[in-house]
Amino acid sequence: MLQAFETNRLQVAPPNILSDQDQVDIAAVLVPQVTAHLPPSMAFDPTQSSVQDWMGRQCDEGAELWCVRTAGAIIGLLVMAYPDDTTASIGYLFAPDAWGQGYATELLSGVLNTLHDTDLLSLYGGVELDNPASARVLEKVGFVKDFETADTTMYRYDFEG
Repeated sequence: MLQAFETNRLQVAPPNILSDQDQVDIAAVLVPQVTAHLPPSMAFDPTQSSVQDWMGRQCDEGAELWCVRTAGAIIGLLVMAYPDDTTASIGYLFAPDAWGQGYATELLSGVLNTLHDTDLLSLYGGVELDNPASARVLEKVGFVKDFETADTTMYRYDFEG
């Protein structure tokens, strides 16, 4: 459903063919500091698998991966999943060097603009309770708290029909 798009600073597109430098950039996104807030199935251990193997595993589990670039370098990944025709879930990862620069807000705003004229009714994003910065980003672009589990808050964005 999502199409490639650009914002003022970001280019978001499927990974298609990855150069060696792209793989280095993605490995810098998949560091423990970033993946600590993710489900165990999204953990990356460079001693056990390559970046391409990790990406293949995510796609095999139903995820759609998008590279987030600025000035040609990959600084993050966008993860989308579509459990049905009217609902999607979203996740995003940024290299620590990209934190605090507004990239996540810019990315999510671009995603919402791109998906606005689709058949989607709702977009969901889950945030671990110990990741308040990501929760603030979701709230900033219009997501609202939907429910909480023991360790995660789920947020929902409803598209107006």
